Amino acid sequence: MRPDNKMRSKNGNHHVVSEINKEIRSVYEYCLAAGLTHEEIVEKARPLLQPIQIEEWKKTFLMILKIGICCLALSYTLASDTISRSILSHGRHFMFKALHVWDWTELYSETCIMENPFYVDEQVYTVDCQACEDVFDVDFLNHTSTEEISQLYMQRNIPVIVRDAMGEWPIKHKSFTILNLTDEFYYLKDEVCMFQSNLRVGSHHQLFTRLAAQKDIKLKWYAHWENCEKATQKLMRKFYARPYFMPGVVQMTESNWLLMSSRYHGKKFKRIDSMSSITVMWVAQVWGYNRIQFEAKKPCNELCNTLEDTLEQGEIVLFNPAVWNFSYLPGAGTENLALAAGGFSHFS
Repeated sequence: MRPDNKMRSKNGNHHVVSEINKEIRSVYEYCLAAGLTHEEIVEKARPLLQPIQIEEWKKTFLMILKIGICCLALSYTLASDTISRSILSHGRHFMFKALHVWDWTELYSETCIMENPFYVDEQVYTVDCQACEDVFDVDFLNHTSTEEISQLYMQRNIPVIVRDAMGEWPIKHKSFTILNLTDEFYYLKDEVCMFQSNLRVGSHHQLFTRLAAQKDIKLKWYAHWENCEKATQKLMRKFYARPYFMPGVVQMTESNWLLMSSRYHGKKFKRIDSMSSITVMWVAQVWGYNRIQFEAKKPCNELCNTLEDTLEQGEIVLFNPAVWNFSYLPGAGTENLALAAGGFSHFS
């Protein structure tokens, strides 16, 4: 429709509505002059007005329904680890490509670009740190229970190592090597998050290519990353199960971590940074060993000691990443593999 025709149509509709309003007002004034009250006029006009009101209610209901569906879809999108991590991964590639157009590196160390005065992040207070003030070592448990883990460790924010938690895991019943495991990841096109390695490679795909090309060379390396895409998460989950000691109130996230090394002799602990909203995390040593370190975050660092120990094959360490920074040092000169996953606890 041409613009001038649209204008004529709009003006014509406005004129019709104006005439109808005049007629209704004339009838209303006539009824008042005839001695009817406002309430009586409304009552007698109800059969005429009811279909119009029902139609308006339908329109209002449909509008509220559409808004509700949009809010639910937006809330699921923002709450999903998979989607948020996917956005992060693709955004990272885009930012590197845009580097020659806009130098964003000056903003890299900033916590946020714009402060939100109404946002308050989940915080850890000094009262949350009191239980770990006199803890100097990590406890080791066998044949534990969900009640013991919950009451003595999780609710007190104290790390603990369980020695008998991987007996029935699928990965323990198969002959796996790091190369066999990486072969399964190699054919997946999905990206991963938080990739880190001593080898000068930019992604896990490049790492696998280099390992496959140098099978007979004694390459010394380590690598870890978070599986933040559906395909890699699903592939990794078939190798492990929910630890038997994990309380039912803990809801596990979809994402998981992979920590690998071979013949690597390191001196500096490697930090694993999880999402800030995660309150439970476990790391399982499938084979080999890793030195592990827990450093308390603020304000607990003023009260709690730095804890160090060795995570041996078949053991799982459980901790609260909101209170503790977790780092690991790959076992020297051996082939090591560890899996990790996080979750949310709902303790009162």
